This record gives sequence, C-alpha cells and structure tokens, in this order.
Amino acid sequence: MNIIKSVIVMVSLGFSTVAFSATNVAAGAVVTLNGTFGGSDSVWGAGSIAAGSTLTDNNFLPTSTQWNLGTVYWFGGANAGGTSFFPANSIQIDLGGQYSIESLTLQADDNDAYPVLYRNGASDPWQSIWNAPVVGGFGMQTRSLSSLSIVATSFLLGNGNGDGYYSVSEFQAFGAPVPEPETYVMLLVGLGLLGFIGRRKMS
Repeated sequence: MNIIKSVIVMVSLGFSTVAFSATNVAAGAVVTLNGTFGGSDSVWGAGSIAAGSTLTDNNFLPTSTQWNLGTVYWFGGANAGGTSFFPANSIQIDLGGQYSIESLTLQADDNDAYPVLYRNGASDPWQSIWNAPVVGGFGMQTRSLSSLSIVATSFLLGNGNGDGYYSVSEFQAFGAPVPEPETYVMLLVGLGLLGFIGRRKMS
C-alpha cells in the first residue's frame, strides 16, 4: 500500500508540474532599453522617464496618464524636409525561461502602434506576433491580444506609425512554464508503475 501511495504522489507531482494555470510570466522580467529614451521638446517640455524595470512590475499607470510622465518614452517625428522617421529604439524583455504564452497585454500611448516580436531561445530569429494598434482616448491606454499559442523566452517591442511621441508603461505576458523533459519522464514512469501494480493486483 505504501508503494502505491508513493507512486500516486509522484504522478500527482508530475501532473501539477505540467498543468500550470496562466499567470503573468513577464512579471519581474529583465528589461533592456536599446536606443535613446527620455528627453524633451518644444511642445511637451521635459518629461519624467521611468526605469525600464517598471515595464514588468505588474502595475498599470492610471488610464490617460500623460505619455511622458512616469513612462518609458522616446521621440520620433519629422525631419526638416517633412519626412516621417521612426527611431530604431527597441525594448527587450527576457522572461528568464521558456514559457507557453496564451495572451499579451500592453499599456502604451494611445495614438501609436507598437510592433511586438518574440523568440524562443537567444539564437532564434525574432518573429512578429502582434502590432499593438492605435486606440482612442488620451495618454496611456491598454491593449490586449488573446488566443495565442506560442513558446517564448523573450519579447521585443518597437514603434510603428504614430504621432512621433512614443511611450510604454506596462507589458504582461500570460502563460505557463514549459516543463523540462525530465518532468515528462517522471510522469511516464509513474503511470507505468501504476499500470504494473494494477495488473499484479488483478492477477
């Protein structure tokens, strides 16, 4: 009887490792800012830029917060000839592991689009998953993308079409850890032992 209990516990642990509920796996993730962020211009004046780590602190700013107050922000715009340009800024978010992702949430300035890319491993190429769209309102607004089925270790945020004033205040990715191969081995061994014990009891 003790052997059966031990095997049941082992199988249960295997299932509990495989069947995670979706949580914000980007919470506390390492954020790297690539490019030039912050600054001021003649229209908005000086802003107050936030640390990159605030993008994954699991907290949203109040809706309609001004785009350059307490956010990670940067400037685009038009050159002297009137041609629009978009800086090569990007924000990389490293999850610190491999995760199965089912939805994304981004709080960013309302009237800009923000391309979101992902990869599964540092040597893999970036793949586009979402162009977080322009939305209504003023300042910081939230967009979400659901029904995803990807495996990712990191994300990359950029800037697309907009008014030249870009900012992001929160990024969340909901999913669950991808189990290590050893977890599946433990699960299969446990199921096999239960089957073997069951057959012996029936004989």
